[in-house]
Amino acid sequence: MKRLCSLALACALPACTPEMNWREVRADDGNASVMLPCRPDRHRRDVALAGTTVKMDLLVCTAGGATFALSSLALADPSEVTAALVALRAAMLDNLGGSVLRSTSWALAGMTPNAQAARVEASGRLPDGTAVRQEAAFFARGLHIYQASIIGPHVEPEAAENFFGGLRLQAPGLGR
Repeated sequence: MKRLCSLALACALPACTPEMNWREVRADDGNASVMLPCRPDRHRRDVALAGTTVKMDLLVCTAGGATFALSSLALADPSEVTAALVALRAAMLDNLGGSVLRSTSWALAGMTPNAQAARVEASGRLPDGTAVRQEAAFFARGLHIYQASIIGPHVEPEAAENFFGGLRLQAPGLGR
């Protein structure tokens, strides 16, 4: 009976629901991986960032009413890293027409230290007027800039813990 109760309780947790089928996925740059609750689509697009146009790779999927994404881009000039982190944060707020609810410094093993590395919680609206919350982490490793984010009507704490806690940077030489 204890075993049955334990199994029932475990499957009641969000990480065990069919909507949240967590898996580790490696970013296209080969330098980072993330835990996602669903099979991601991969996209590549040109973005204007900090006065230059760069290619951005995205892993994105939707589960449990929220969209999870890891964006990565490579810069050519080390002097652009800080400006790119600032520009990504500003673009997030512009896209939401939103405001920052909380911002804290962010550290991830293997990242390049930068004063602009942060985890940000924001609220705003989608273009159709739907109110949303977004949690995002912004960080860099060398010339690679990353934004990991969850956006939806609300962000489940357990999903955020799995997602942000599952971010990893690969040891040098182990990427592509």
